[in-house]
Amino acid sequence: MTKFKGQIETIAAIAQIVASAGVILSVIYLATEVRATTTALNAQTHFNALTLFNDHLMSIVEDEQLADIMHRGDTDPDLLSETEWRRYSELMLVAMNTWEYAYYLHEQNAVPDQLWEGGDAAYRDLAANSRGAQRFWRESRGFFAEPFGSYANQFFPEDRTDE
Repeated sequence: MTKFKGQIETIAAIAQIVASAGVILSVIYLATEVRATTTALNAQTHFNALTLFNDHLMSIVEDEQLADIMHRGDTDPDLLSETEWRRYSELMLVAMNTWEYAYYLHEQNAVPDQLWEGGDAAYRDLAANSRGAQRFWRESRGFFAEPFGSYANQFFPEDRTDE
């Protein structure tokens, strides 16, 4: 009986070692799968952000009339007709929504820093230099929740009602 008990204890110890090894291998496998899934999701998120930005640009590039409206709106939005201002504003809303989306992705570490830095610089430049973007922001900044609203607001000059 003692010999049989010793064999059972040996088998039990071997079973524990095998089970422990199985658990360790499962954890390693799951970690690898999680890492691969995270990489794929980050790549998809990066692609989505680029697609939003590029779709906005392509709508302007492909439509000469719209490109003219955007150019005149950036330079002197007061010269736009009411309909043209509406088109300009709708495209500016798309642009600001894209900036907001990229901002939150950056806050969640879901996009590479290089994508954020380049895109953010472009939007900050738009805020600082486009009179139409500045007018849009004065009229529509309430559309954007915190913390993005405060973040973007710091790049727009003070209200330019005298220009």
